[in-house]
Amino acid sequence: VMALKAAGPAAAPALPALLRLLPGEDDADDFDQEDARAAASVLANLRPVPDEALPGLARCVIFLDEAEDVERALAAAGRAAVAPVLDEASRLVHGAYTTAAGPLRAAGEAAAPLLRAALDDPRPRARRLAALA
Repeated sequence: VMALKAAGPAAAPALPALLRLLPGEDDADDFDQEDARAAASVLANLRPVPDEALPGLARCVIFLDEAEDVERALAAAGRAAVAPVLDEASRLVHGAYTTAAGPLRAAGEAAAPLLRAALDDPRPRARRLAALA
């Protein structure tokens, strides 16, 4: 993993293997947290962060106790990370809102229109997350 992390964008051929380490839609609460953290640390250094990694990274930010690399990867994705994170908001527990809002805030002005629109989202947890961001 360290070699892939150091490789930056040259690690892109490892993307399929990295995606398998992130939680899927059906196993979001049953995945190896260390493997997911390792994958996130590599994905954070790919520029741009691949769109297909965003849903798994969004699940990680909700379920991992320590999600620094995940937050960094989502922040690097910028505006593209907003929808996947909001889509996972229904799984949020109270303490995870602050963590999940971090990458949305880090997305900056480019994400502002999406976050303003999310304030009218029919999903209450998505609205709350957008308001915190």
